[in-house]
Amino acid sequence: MSRTGTCPICEWPIRQARRCPVCGWELESEELLLGGPDLLEEFQRKLNKTRKQWREAVEAYQAGRLGFGEEAIQRLRQRLHEQGFHLGPAFSKWARAHAPPPPPPPAPPQPREEEERPPPPRPLPPAPPPPPPAPSQPREEEERPSPPRPLPPAPPRPPLIRRVWSLLKIPAAAALAAGAAFLLFRIILWIGSMAQGLPPLLTRAWEGLQRSFPGGGWGVLLALALIALSPWLLPRVWSLRKILVAAALAAGAAFLLFRAVLWIRPMVQELPSRLARAWEGLPRSSSAPAGAPAIPRPLPPIACVKGDQGLRPSPGGAIQSRLAHGTPVWILEEGGAWSRVRTPRGAVGYLPAKALRRAPRTDRPLTCVRATEGLRLRAGPGTGFKILERLEPATPLEVLAREGEWVRVRTREGRVGFVAAPWVFWPPLEPAAGP
Repeated sequence: MSRTGTCPICEWPIRQARRCPVCGWELESEELLLGGPDLLEEFQRKLNKTRKQWREAVEAYQAGRLGFGEEAIQRLRQRLHEQGFHLGPAFSKWARAHAPPPPPPPAPPQPREEEERPPPPRPLPPAPPPPPPAPSQPREEEERPSPPRPLPPAPPRPPLIRRVWSLLKIPAAAALAAGAAFLLFRIILWIGSMAQGLPPLLTRAWEGLQRSFPGGGWGVLLALALIALSPWLLPRVWSLRKILVAAALAAGAAFLLFRAVLWIRPMVQELPSRLARAWEGLPRSSSAPAGAPAIPRPLPPIACVKGDQGLRPSPGGAIQSRLAHGTPVWILEEGGAWSRVRTPRGAVGYLPAKALRRAPRTDRPLTCVRATEGLRLRAGPGTGFKILERLEPATPLEVLAREGEWVRVRTREGRVGFVAAPWVFWPPLEPAAGP
């Protein structure tokens, strides 16, 4: 981690560097400051020892004991290397700036002038010998080492909330990844239901996910909202806060859009049948005499296709298109081993008679079971309700109503229950809208 300030050893100004460019001292990091009192005490002892070695070498250099000029700089460099210093590229610049002044040149000898020297003075009588001088006491100031400079105060430890948040980064990332996977899974389910085909494994996984979250999809939305509010509850860097808020808002918007599509889709799917029933209810002009009873038009029979079948233009002819398992069709003609049918998209052709499962005559919409392994008929719209019956593949069902992802149906035997909408053909066929 880079620092800005002065080196605690050589007092060289440092700007955005990890090591001192003069003495090579490695600056302390947050891991050292957060490592505990034992590690900090060991670091303090090492710092005092290194600072003492540096000052002794510098004092010898500045006193001229190592020489002068470039030779003194090389001797100082060699001495510091022997003491374990890893000098930086700015050491030569520092040494020239702190070099001792060169010694003054010796004074030239003065010529002796015998003629001008005055006569020697007369000798004085000998003075009494002076008392012996007291032994000189060493100056304590010279022997006492200079006190080390106090270290700058250590930065305060980060608050407890920030340390706790640093531990919660991994769970927060895992929650965001789980939310993204959940939304992707819901989109896959929606696309699969629109394409009228999904493996049973995905549906069972989705049902288990709904049971694991309290409140189903709304529980997931609440969890995403809590993740979006966590940066305000726990102080953190603004960039991470923006990422979390944007991810939570995008996930919430996608979830609300998905719920709106689920709410609108049944209305759009039932619109053609409603329009057809409204059209049938309109009064029409008739050439029959007034008062004559209207002759009801017989409803065409409806059947469900068993297995994937090929639609042929003639009995035994080439396949012109394919019908998926559980597709309802109108039967136009019957006889022999082939039946002439009409698909919901208006295509007309022949299918094997043994591949059709007839539906009961009714004026209500009809649908078919698309699940190849059968379908559970439940007492209510949810996986937690009791299973009433297990329906066979391609079973025709009479549609009574739709409630979200569940359809209320009636079987041939008259039993009423609910089945999952993705596993039946939708929209159902209207007998009155047949050919």
